[in-house]
Amino acid sequence: MKCDLCDNEATTHLTQVVEGQVEKVHFCEECATAQGLSVDNPSSVTDVLMGLGKESHKPKSASILKCPECGLSRSDFKKGGRLGCPSCYTTFHVELESLVKAMHHSLQHTGKVPQRQYHGLFLEREVERIERDILVAVDEEAFEDAADLKNRLEEFKNELEDSEQ
Repeated sequence: MKCDLCDNEATTHLTQVVEGQVEKVHFCEECATAQGLSVDNPSSVTDVLMGLGKESHKPKSASILKCPECGLSRSDFKKGGRLGCPSCYTTFHVELESLVKAMHHSLQHTGKVPQRQYHGLFLEREVERIERDILVAVDEEAFEDAADLKNRLEEFKNELEDSEQ
């Protein structure tokens, strides 16, 4: 396989997810080093998932992005893989979102829930679902359905309040 930047044989191969699309990048040893990839020391998962090797295509402002509270830079975050303060979550939300989506294939938790919390979580989701259904019923001018849904909503809200006490 050939290097993506020159005609030499590729020795470093990266597979990354960029904006939901899987991209494969192939570099020879010289181009990998020029892109900041260490051939002798493999990159961290954070580096790979955040698109190391594609930085030359990103705007300069993205590479000098810093947290206003703690001063952590984008490159410091990529090197260490850790954030410095709560404000970093807001500052680096784009990187974090793509990182979480690439690692977990979703931005919403779909795993197991502890048994003692399941009932409350179920009630919360039902309340949200019924609230959405009420809005749809009102938009469709199905006012009787909306009234029935409102009664069910009150029942679920009461049960949710009882379970929280």
